[in-house]
Amino acid sequence: MIDDDYDPGVGLWPLDDPFEFPSDKSLGELGFEEQIQQLVEWFLWNFEDPAHETPRDSGEFVYIWGGPYDAADQIGDRFGGIVSDESIDAAVQEVEGHCIDWAPNGRRVAPLETGPPEEAGAEALEEFIEQANRRLEALEAAMGEVPFPSSMLGHNNPPEALDDFPYSQKDEQDLKELIHGLRDDLSKTPVNAAPIDTKTEQLKFIGEKISGWLKDKGNAAVDSAVKSFGTALGVAGAAALVKGLNYLNEKIDLAVAALKAVIAMLL
Repeated sequence: MIDDDYDPGVGLWPLDDPFEFPSDKSLGELGFEEQIQQLVEWFLWNFEDPAHETPRDSGEFVYIWGGPYDAADQIGDRFGGIVSDESIDAAVQEVEGHCIDWAPNGRRVAPLETGPPEEAGAEALEEFIEQANRRLEALEAAMGEVPFPSSMLGHNNPPEALDDFPYSQKDEQDLKELIHGLRDDLSKTPVNAAPIDTKTEQLKFIGEKISGWLKDKGNAAVDSAVKSFGTALGVAGAAALVKGLNYLNEKIDLAVAALKAVIAMLL
């Protein structure tokens, strides 16, 4: 059982914009439907259904990372004066079709330097280990969402734009081994922070390599990247590569945050 006043030693990264999110000026110039789509994307980048990660106590959610949050408040605070009230209301209506009370998106959870109070005890540590295992499971599933360029091109060589594609079959194998090793480390009694920390840094490195590539391609905008891929992959194939990498990178970030929370509790 987690007490309502329990501080797990975990903080939050601030609200931010998704990858390739338009500037406020550009957002204001979009059409009504496009504005709604962008506002919904922003909200789901920063918030999630508490059923995903938020622990329960006696069947009730315990919002240990803050919340519950209201979609109208969050979207209105961020985009009021940038887009019309009609666009904000429509975006709120869409997200509330899925959920009414919201928790911070797990990607925003970041460990603080100080761990939890001693009295939190083994139950709190177990809760965070379970969360880390859930994140590792989600990461493993996300690996299947990234198509390798070679598999999409047959025997043709990748276009120049994909020469430095950041996720190889070796990376995939390394990632599988890291996930397996981390699960093993998390299952031991007592849990040792050192090997988890080492593997978490390796996992973080893979994520940074992917995010660095995405950022570099994003400097020219995804549209121009798609055009450069188009001769060999086609627009759909290029979009699938970028989408798959973004999804994988998000799951790596979530896993790293959860693992660092476990490490912080052990130190």
